[in-house]
Amino acid sequence: MENFEKLMKKFVYTGVGFVSLSAEKIKTVVEELVDDKKISESEGKKIVKDFFNESEKTQKKYKKKVNKMVKDVAGKMRFAKSDEISKLSKRLEEVEKAVAEKLAKK
Repeated sequence: MENFEKLMKKFVYTGVGFVSLSAEKIKTVVEELVDDKKISESEGKKIVKDFFNESEKTQKKYKKKVNKMVKDVAGKMRFAKSDEISKLSKRLEEVEKAVAEKLAKK
């Protein structure tokens, strides 16, 4: 599960990286259009603002999907909870101690 979660995080971070690169490219292109007087500065700002708003919405949507997918997979794999592992470790220590005592008596 831990490896799957790491993989999913890498996937999300890669997506964020692509969005970041796209954002820089959008800014550059819009700045060039404004400099060339092909669009107004206010139009350029609106284009950049709209891009970031849509990117943020998309990022939130995919983050929810990834979180749901991780929970679904984890639920199907029946991983032991940390408190269950602690209880089993204590029981194992008790059994080992009892076995050691029995062997010592022989």
